[in-house]
Amino acid sequence: MEKKAQIHIFNTLGPGMNLTLHCKSKNDDLGVQVLPYNVSFSFHFCPNMFSTTLFFCSFAWTNQFHWFDIYDQNRDVSCGDCTWNVTQGGPCMISDGSSWKRHICYPYNKNLGAPRI
Repeated sequence: MEKKAQIHIFNTLGPGMNLTLHCKSKNDDLGVQVLPYNVSFSFHFCPNMFSTTLFFCSFAWTNQFHWFDIYDQNRDVSCGDCTWNVTQGGPCMISDGSSWKRHICYPYNKNLGAPRI
């Protein structure tokens, strides 16, 4: 049986700020979502056996546009239930341990044009 991965993306930009996101992989387009502050969007999938599963999302809000690889199987192999907080400075993964919680923040991908799939 294949292990499923679950992704949760929260808008933590700030009160009154909507986040427009659009997530895709090579084979799946999850459509455009508009998230009010502190609301989440979730999806799940089964990573492939070749360790090449990649989902990326574009993020837009007040005069800002960024994108980020929200699931990279090589980076996130141990993350079966991944929670991301989208901030103005970049997305932060919430990592839970048995008695601790930490955030691992990343910069947005460089805006060299849209990612190619």
